[in-house]
Amino acid sequence: QQRFVFASEMKALLQDPNIPRVLNSIGLWDYLSYGYIPSPNSIFKDIQKLEPGHYLTVDRTGPKITQYWDLRFSPTDNTEQYYIEQTIRQLNEAVRIRMISDVPLGAFLSGGIDSSSVVAFMTQHSEEPIKTFSIGFEESAFNEIPFARMIAERYHTDHREFVVKANTIKILQIRRHFLPIFLPSSLANR
Repeated sequence: QQRFVFASEMKALLQDPNIPRVLNSIGLWDYLSYGYIPSPNSIFKDIQKLEPGHYLTVDRTGPKITQYWDLRFSPTDNTEQYYIEQTIRQLNEAVRIRMISDVPLGAFLSGGIDSSSVVAFMTQHSEEPIKTFSIGFEESAFNEIPFARMIAERYHTDHREFVVKANTIKILQIRRHFLPIFLPSSLANR
């Protein structure tokens, strides 16, 4: 007898004791590389995610995945300047409508283009200095705090910096939550 189990979140699937909890090494590699696991993989071999823009149907012949949407680009006569202005206008409006709040707002500031743009637009819509937060690392090759600091100074934000030490096991809390599932207890309890 075949079964098909689905849920919107993995934690619901893990309530079923019959679902195997076998580590998907590709999913783990993706998580450690990107900070998330791209579809269709998950952290478990026997659990898959449905890709964005797709739906799944199941019948007696098995599951069938169908793509219902895709981003298509069509040539236009618009200039590069037009797209620059439209991007700035839409980003500014997106930030403005999210600035409506009864509590102080802040932003995570990495110093990259995305977070720096958000902070720049936030300052245009706030009478008070924007609170910004950055996380850096002791290893200079991975530390973006100097870039974040430049943006914080440029826009006069109320800036806070935190430096973390790379201790992946503690950060991911693997020892307590995941290792007993994946490893023999003699290794997981070290």
